[in-house]
Amino acid sequence: MLEGIENGAALLRLGLSPAEPSDLSFAEAADWVIWQFPLQRRGGLCGAAHPPLADFGWLPTMIDPGGKMIRIHPSAVFPTPEAAANWMAGRQSEGGVRSS
Repeated sequence: MLEGIENGAALLRLGLSPAEPSDLSFAEAADWVIWQFPLQRRGGLCGAAHPPLADFGWLPTMIDPGGKMIRIHPSAVFPTPEAAANWMAGRQSEGGVRSS
């Protein structure tokens, strides 16, 4: 689960669950920064997304370009997109996360 009450409250204000993955269409994520260098893994593209909140950090994200959506995993907030994507890729390789 997301670390920190402030982070969880911030996600709730955005309409996202701080306890489980949330799906956003590309249109819904228009204000987000989606890292442009995702890691290709068997289950899809492991990346990171930054919400439209100053100084929030990066969230691990599965990116589905064909479905034009992202799935945000609020397990932790990372200081860099690389760290968030690497966490996501590690979970994906363990079989612990599904892309859809």
